[in-house]
Amino acid sequence: MTEVKILYEDKDIIVVVKPAGMASQEERSMDVDMVSWLKTYLVRQKKVKGMPYIGVIHRLDKPVGGVMVYAKTQQAAAKLSEQVRNNKMTKEYLAVLTGTLPKKEGRLEDMLLSNGKTNRTEVVEGKIAGAKKAVLEYKVKLSNPSGIQFCLRFSASLS
Repeated sequence: MTEVKILYEDKDIIVVVKPAGMASQEERSMDVDMVSWLKTYLVRQKKVKGMPYIGVIHRLDKPVGGVMVYAKTQQAAAKLSEQVRNNKMTKEYLAVLTGTLPKKEGRLEDMLLSNGKTNRTEVVEGKIAGAKKAVLEYKVKLSNPSGIQFCLRFSASLS
């Protein structure tokens, strides 16, 4: 079974480090995803009877690794999802970039539209039904002469 580090767990939530290359939620492939991994973990390690509930609260793209919070009950999923909707939960990233950003610190805004059929999200122009405003704030901490920049405190939100 793929190695996943568990940072915190109680009766309502489980906080893990999602490995890069693993999907955050169930997908149409033969690859192991986080939800399937967590369900298997709960059955094998915690001896949960039946099919455990795992609620996806937020996602990270498949190529990205990082800390994720999953709900173990529907009540916890509802409360955590409400926190996400009300921007009470933020995501912060460490990114390594090739090329340069226009400024050492900045804010980028775009409209994003999700396509449920392809499971992809794309940047769209103007006000399109279903599109959400995405805000990304960044601060470059290090850069080198070859054009590689390291960004800390790279936070994003959708509304």
